[in-house]
Parts: sequence; structure tokens; C-alpha cells
Amino acid sequence: MASIRTLVRRIPGSMSTEGAASLRLQRAETVLQQRTHGLLLVLEQCVDSHNHQAVVRTAEALGIQTIYVIDPNNEQIKNRHKVGSKKVSKNCGTWLSVTHFSTIADCIAALRRDGRHIWATDLSKEAVALTHENKATLTIPLEGIAIVIGRETDGVSQEMLHEADRRIYFPTVGFSESLNLSVATALVCQRLIDWFPALRGDLTDAAKDALRKEWFPQLTSSPDAWIEAPSTIGVLPDVRRDPSRTETGQNPWVSKKIRRRELDLEQVQSRQKSSKATSPSQQ
Repeated sequence: MASIRTLVRRIPGSMSTEGAASLRLQRAETVLQQRTHGLLLVLEQCVDSHNHQAVVRTAEALGIQTIYVIDPNNEQIKNRHKVGSKKVSKNCGTWLSVTHFSTIADCIAALRRDGRHIWATDLSKEAVALTHENKATLTIPLEGIAIVIGRETDGVSQEMLHEADRRIYFPTVGFSESLNLSVATALVCQRLIDWFPALRGDLTDAAKDALRKEWFPQLTSSPDAWIEAPSTIGVLPDVRRDPSRTETGQNPWVSKKIRRRELDLEQVQSRQKSSKATSPSQQ
């Protein structure tokens, strides 16, 4: 996944000048102010490294800070998946609080110690559809909730379902019977965050300070001054948009390899020429 460091490297003038906070620090502070503590994600024994990576990336994009990963057991995972999962954890660990558990029981015990309510994704009759009609029946406890995402093949384990305080699912109205793991994660978590906006940016000051101490040394050669006075950093109006660009449209980020390959396509070149010809700055 693209890290904060990678993202800000593409922004001109990202280094600080005359004591002003760099854009990379502003981006980090903006992300930090939107992080959620009240919603924790549990990824249970995912055996596909690509799905693992996609779920973690999705959670990070939605502002979820803490992820509990229950590692697959020896019977569930192959060697090629082990390598991928370790790589995912290494790439995401800088910006997320990821804890690994070797057993489901260990993860449940940790959640109970924190007082979190366990909400497992499930399609059984006991599960509550995340529809607007059912919104009034849902409340987020002060201790927060843990959304459990199960395996690709058989969903959340019976052991976890037995301990769940609530079972939920995102309703669909099409012919497709299932959703990709990361898509399901995005739909469930975003709906809950939209319904309960207090989840957004609910980190304590102490938690924010702790993350600044982890993040800022990765982003600047003089982190201490900014850690001591974070209010002087400032935040961006939109963490995804490049403030140095003024044109109406902004291209999404893709890797250099994919961009070079796409730019060689005749239809892409034709579209770019047409776009430049109709751009207000060219008129």
C-alpha cells in the first residue's frame, strides 16, 4: 500500500521551509485527527495474502487505527501465503497499530480485557442487516466495538460467533451472492462510521501523542519540535487532494510501471490531447 511517505513524496514543496510544517507533516496530522479508536477491525485467519493486504489497506483508508490479525494455523496456510502476509504487516505497521494472535481464543480474551463488544459479520438468521430501518437498534458502547471479518471460504469461525455480542451483515439487492473480502469490509465499516460520526477522530490526546512519536521521526529530521507543538502544524482540507495542483481534475495515483504502460496506449494519448485542448487553462 502507498504509505504517507510515498504519497507526500509526490507533492512539490513537501519539505518544510522557514520553520513551516512540511506538507508531509500536515498530511500526517490530518490523518491523525480522523483516526478512530471506537471501531477496531479483526481479520480472522485470512489465508490469501492479496485479500489480507486489501483489507488492511481499506481499513487504513477509512481511518481505522487498530487491527487485530488472527493468524491462520498450519493447516490453513501455505508457505507462499506466509511470505505475503508478513510483507503486508511490514508495509502497514508504520502507520497502523497491528497486533497478531496465534489463536482465536487469545484474540477474544484481549477484546474482553478492553471491554469491547464483538460484532461478527455473518449471514445467519441471527444477524442484523445494516439497513436504515435497523439503525435505531444499534448503539456503540463507550468501550467500542470490534468488527470481525472472517475467512474467504467459510466466514467467521464458530468459536468467534459463539462469543459475538452481535452478528451483522451488509444487505445486497443484486444477483451476486458474495463480495470480495475488502469490499465487504469497506461497506460494513463505512456504513457504521457514517451512522455513528462520533467514531471519527475519537482518539484521546495521549493516543495521538503516542502516534506522533511513532510517525513523525519517519517524516522529518527534526520531529521533536513538532511533537511538542502539534497545533502549529495545521491540517489539510482534504488528505487525498494535492494542494499544489489547481486544475479541476486530478489523476489518481498509480505505480510508475502501470502509468508507463497505460500512457503507451493510443486511446489514452488521444484522450489526454483532447483533455488539454478543452482545459480552461488552455483557452
